[in-house]
Amino acid sequence: MRRANRRDEVHGDIVSGLRTIGCIVIDTSRVGGGAPDAFVWHRRCGWRAMEFKTPKKGRLSDVQKELHAQVPIDIVTSLKEALTIVGVST
Repeated sequence: MRRANRRDEVHGDIVSGLRTIGCIVIDTSRVGGGAPDAFVWHRRCGWRAMEFKTPKKGRLSDVQKELHAQVPIDIVTSLKEALTIVGVST
């Protein structure tokens, strides 16, 4: 049986905040298999893959570690970090 995917507690705040500043956010958190939590587009940086993790407790799974070794994925623990990645100063 497949384990249900969980969203980190910071997920909603980051997605909402990015959308507020005009980002396109494709939420892929339910895809599983190590896929990033979201693909984010902003006119300043283009497309970015993001993995949302709770500060201190958030850890990558083994499958995520394998994918991250092959594909650039930003690990984000706060809206402030996400805004910095897309080039919007806070």
